[in-house]
This record gives sequence, C-alpha cells and structure tokens, in this order.
Amino acid sequence: MNIFTSLIFVFALLLVGVCQAETKTEHWPNGQKMLEANLKDGQLHGRTTRWYANGQKRDEQNYKNANQHGLEINWRKNGQKWHEVNFKDGDQHGLEIYWHKNGQKWHEVNFKDGDQHGLETRWYGNGQKKGEANFQDGKLMTSTVWLPDGSKCPLSNVRDGNGVLFDYDKNGKKWSKTNYKNGEEHGLSTEWNENGNVINKTNYVNGEKVADLDDATVMNLKQMFLLLYEYALDDGKYPDDLEVLHKTNSHIDPNELDELSSCKIDDKKTKLIYYPGFRTASPANVILMHTPKPIDGKMAYLRNDGSVKTVAAEEFEELLKAQQ
Repeated sequence: MNIFTSLIFVFALLLVGVCQAETKTEHWPNGQKMLEANLKDGQLHGRTTRWYANGQKRDEQNYKNANQHGLEINWRKNGQKWHEVNFKDGDQHGLEIYWHKNGQKWHEVNFKDGDQHGLETRWYGNGQKKGEANFQDGKLMTSTVWLPDGSKCPLSNVRDGNGVLFDYDKNGKKWSKTNYKNGEEHGLSTEWNENGNVINKTNYVNGEKVADLDDATVMNLKQMFLLLYEYALDDGKYPDDLEVLHKTNSHIDPNELDELSSCKIDDKKTKLIYYPGFRTASPANVILMHTPKPIDGKMAYLRNDGSVKTVAAEEFEELLKAQQ
C-alpha cells in the first residue's frame, strides 16, 4: 500500500463513526471536487477518486475491505496519464506501467502476489528500448541492456540469475553496475555521475545490504520523494519550502509532514535537510534531502531518481561539495 493509499485510509477512519456503506467527498476552496471515497463498515471499499483543483482527475483507485484491489491510474494536471498499476488484496499483481512526459512508455513491469514476476521492459525517452529483464518470484533471472543508439551492451550478462547488470543514462554514459547471484544482488554495486566519477558503492549479500540504515529513516525519505514528485508533476519544479506540501495535498496535515520529514538520531527527532531549487529534470544523482548527522556511521540521502543511498560521512561531504 503506497503513502497516498495509507493517508486516504486514515481520512476514512476519522470521518466514519458508524458501520455502514457510504460515500465521503471533499472539495477544493474553488468548489471543485477534491476527493470521493466509498466506504463500508468504516473501511475503504470500492472506488476512490481524487481531482486537482483545476477539475482534472488526479488518480483513481479501487479497494476491497480496506485493501487496494484492482486498477490504479494516475494523471498529470494536464490530463496526461503517467502511471498505471494493478493490485490484488493489497499486493501488486499484474502489470505496472510508467510513461515519460512526452507520452513515450518508460517502464513496464509485471508482478505476482507482491513479487516481481515475468517480463520487465524499459525505454529511453526517444522510444528506443533500454532494457529487458525476466523475473521469477522476485528474483532476476535474465537481462539484456541496450545503449541509446540501439546497440546491445556487451557487458551485461545476467543468465540463470547470475552475472552483472549495467545501466546507462540517455547519453550512453555508464550509470550503474550491479552483481547478481541466484537472482539477488550480491557483491559490490557501483554508481557513477555524468562525469564518470563514482558517487556510490554498496555491498550486498544475498539481496541484503551489508550495512543498512534505520528502516524508518529510509522509509521517510522514500515517502518524501513521492510527495515531492507529485507536487512537481505539473511544471517539474520541486517546492521552495516543504511546508507547502500539506497545503497542496489535503491528506497530509502538518503533524504528518513533520514526522515524514524527520529522523531519529540518538533517540531524538531531528529534521531532515532539504535542498530546494531543483527540478525533476535535474541530474539523477542530485541530492534532494539527507540526514543532518550520520546514523550508525552513515549519512543517508535522497536522490533525484527517488533512490535512498548511504555512504560514510567523509564521502558524503565530497558528494555535497560537488553538487554545490
């Protein structure tokens, strides 16, 4: 269940005081409908729809006894569809698709009972196929990668769950290298910036990070990216101030935003540091947010591609200097 699903569910629980089927609605100050949610016995059940203030549909989800079930569709403010995903009893099940802003398909992936299963395909913004991968019960079995010019990458060779997988940016520059064993990340994973400099290294053993960070901090950073990205859907610009997020999203109140934009250091709640002024089109390795101090010897930071990374404090300082 994603963050927006959880927040709508909280909204439903607060509004429903008796066990019965009903429909709840909310409106924008201009009178346009903001939310319409169907409930049964105090739980989301049936279709839930949200709209932008301009009247354009924002997203549409289906529920069965509080669990997301069926198709979810997301649109940009201009009416362009950017995401579709299917659920079964709360787990992803079936096809998920993302589209580039130019309308080209970006990413298509299949799930079975919550695990990635079957074919995954990715495309560059120009429509050229970027990669194909086959998964079995959440494990990568085979993968093929293409460069932007259409030539096949000779370095990627995952077969029967074992091998190495490379990824490239739209200019054909090496972006990442990941090693796999028995279908899971295993060994050193490396990422590079557009200048060819190493920006992140992570060690895995059987799909698990060797040095992991507090799960709550990682989850907060990932959820903050969802909020930031949704805010920027219209013009591609992230907010100048995080406080506007609860003003533009009816399901985020100031207290919830405060929790999501914080982490715990030495058992004390501390605000995450946010850097305004960037756009969704900024380089993927741009640092949007990070922990103010190391946690378990590591700095955690959120990148513009939505990933959360952890590095030693000294390495992080070098990354931040390069960005400034």
